Amino acid sequence: MITTTSADTLPTLPVTADDLPPPDVAALAVLFDPLVEPLGYRVGRASLIDRATYRETPEGRHLALYLTPLTAKTADQYATDFLAIARTFMPTIFDHWPGLESFDVCQEPYEWEGTTAPPGLTVFDIDRESAGEIDWQTVDLAGLLLAEGQLEGLAIFAQEEIHSSPVWQAAAGT
Repeated sequence: MITTTSADTLPTLPVTADDLPPPDVAALAVLFDPLVEPLGYRVGRASLIDRATYRETPEGRHLALYLTPLTAKTADQYATDFLAIARTFMPTIFDHWPGLESFDVCQEPYEWEGTTAPPGLTVFDIDRESAGEIDWQTVDLAGLLLAEGQLEGLAIFAQEEIHSSPVWQAAAGT
């Protein structure tokens, strides 16, 4: 069961009539940049989406956040930051917005120069039920990776560069 250490992490935030986060990136950046800047990130993209269509909608029950690093990072730094980012939002985000059903946060590359959205280097995707099954006070990266295999509503992804980093490999036990 959940033990919350981050219950006071989120500031007093406005909620919509449906108890959802604001649906646009500017409002979400205002809320979340102060939380992720100490970790070396800013909100690059964000939206509420409908998981059935993966389309943005103000009524979406899934919050997707994409974090851009403020400085260049190594693969080990991305791997180390992965757990810190998850802990920043879990389980508080579900406690704060009762209408939210699921949440994902992705780490993006530094200074992306492509014409399309940058690729997610990592993805942490979790639903409300699975968030309640993890002890966020004590879980480490190894425990989070293990939980992915045990919880249907938890998905973790890392690009090969991050997945093969010494930090990620040590946590994965390989």
